Amino acid sequence: MHITHHFVNITEGLQATILNICHEHIQKMSESYLKPFISKENAENELIMHFEKNKQEKYEGRFEFLLDWAREKVIYTNDTPFKEPLDVANHAFKRLKEHLAKK
Repeated sequence: MHITHHFVNITEGLQATILNICHEHIQKMSESYLKPFISKENAENELIMHFEKNKQEKYEGRFEFLLDWAREKVIYTNDTPFKEPLDVANHAFKRLKEHLAKK
């Protein structure tokens, strides 16, 4: 899965950590929830992520999962900013998992 990202006010170290967490989630889900999309021949799968630290020193994110040429689209945006940046990414993948489990 290709990841396109845009970070605002996020240190390089935290950027790397967030990207690593996303790759770990994708890897774990590749043998289960994402398998139908990843194993499909010629399917394009992408995560478009916008991640920002706001003026209140909290974190906001928008994760757009485009699966199988965007035939399946899952969008997660946290409604309230989080104190912990990794919680934003973890919640996005939790929502993806819940959405795909209903299918």
